[in-house]
Amino acid sequence: MPIMSLTTFIKIKEVKCMLGQIRPKIPRSIDTELLVECSGGRPNTVGTSFDYLLRFELMRRTGSAKQRPWVAESALHFLELTKIDSPNRWPHLETDYGKTYQFAELIERVQIVIANANNDISRFIKKKIPHKLTSK
Repeated sequence: MPIMSLTTFIKIKEVKCMLGQIRPKIPRSIDTELLVECSGGRPNTVGTSFDYLLRFELMRRTGSAKQRPWVAESALHFLELTKIDSPNRWPHLETDYGKTYQFAELIERVQIVIANANNDISRFIKKKIPHKLTSK
């Protein structure tokens, strides 16, 4: 099978049918008072998280699913190229969470996060039954 996006893959009739069999049978909405309002600021993050979760679950269940580089790996590549190409362009960067990093420190942090995530995923896909992973 050729490499394709996850969206294209799950639209294949046979795949859609199989996913329907493993999808939990839970209501699409609940009849209760909303206790916490949706912040609504990061719907793409939720979508990306779901995309990764489904990819990793397919890898765990099939053992043959392949993946492309993650968005974070592409960002790391961009940061590394920027450091080489224009090292003084951004001496420091502020994250969405208000923390400021020196450029080299940010690259190192992203490398560590990606390495830890890859280790967690490697452990996850080896499990017969998934469970919550904890970092080392």
